[in-house]
Amino acid sequence: MIYNQSKMIFLIAGSQSPILKKQLNRLLGERLSAIDDFNLSRLDGREVLAQDIAYEASLPAIGAPRKAVVIENPYFLLKDKGKNKIDKEQKYQPLVEIIENPNEEIDLIFVSDSVDLDEKSEVVKAIRKKGEINIIPELDASRWFQYGKSYFRSQKAIIDNDALRELIERVNGDLNAFINEANKLILYKNQINLIDVTLMVSKPLENNIFAMTKALFRGDKAAALDIFSDLRTNNVEPITLVSMLANQFRLMSQIRYLDAQGYSLGEIAKRLGMPDFRIRMSLQDSKKLSRFAITRNLDTLYNLDLNIKSGLIDRYYAFELFILNFA
Repeated sequence: MIYNQSKMIFLIAGSQSPILKKQLNRLLGERLSAIDDFNLSRLDGREVLAQDIAYEASLPAIGAPRKAVVIENPYFLLKDKGKNKIDKEQKYQPLVEIIENPNEEIDLIFVSDSVDLDEKSEVVKAIRKKGEINIIPELDASRWFQYGKSYFRSQKAIIDNDALRELIERVNGDLNAFINEANKLILYKNQINLIDVTLMVSKPLENNIFAMTKALFRGDKAAALDIFSDLRTNNVEPITLVSMLANQFRLMSQIRYLDAQGYSLGEIAKRLGMPDFRIRMSLQDSKKLSRFAITRNLDTLYNLDLNIKSGLIDRYYAFELFILNFA
């Protein structure tokens, strides 16, 4: 995004911290000839009062033509503000006045890891009136792929398509994990294939559960048993698998209900706090079973949990039976 050079007030909001950081650095690079302690102030909105932010934004730059004041964690801009120790001392009017009458030599930049803004807030209204707001959308499947390709190119590395898809699946929608694993792969070599990802990036337990669920839903009980065998080799307890499978079935039940109510994939993802592509895949899988069957399997897992915890049945044998009897 290219920011409006005539604006002095900015709000960048999104849930993916690496992209937030990249957008902030891009904006600072556009606005400041150099970044140092004299022309950049970083404030934490949870610790600094609104009137003190206004005061800092009123002070001129020292030894530089421009100055930027960055406010991270501006909780007072959000619908869900929670409770904060400085609430009783907050005075928002001075900040509103600074935003409505900005100093042309000073940029005021709010950076929020939530996009759920309080549109009734006088501060938010002032930002919308006088500033520029950049809402960074969640990464869906196609944007994940584009971002991944772009990231490896920026590091002067190449990853083939199958390897990138596998890496994205293994980090389970976590952008910080993606960057960490990508950097690890790049240190290993600069041309990365599927075998490299398979060898160097471990699958999180959630992905194994997801794969087991997909195997069960397509009727491939042998594949589900193979996954269980691998997990057993890695000392994953069946009671953990029971709990995680139950969570997966509950998620499917919620998605089916919201889908039936007419919610879009994006709306469901937002309500449940999950990436779009995981919602899409879970919805596709859930439709292979009736809602009654999903509920019945939840009941089976509940009883299995009780029987294992009470010692009425061998835990490994019990879980194998669940797989073999799944329908």
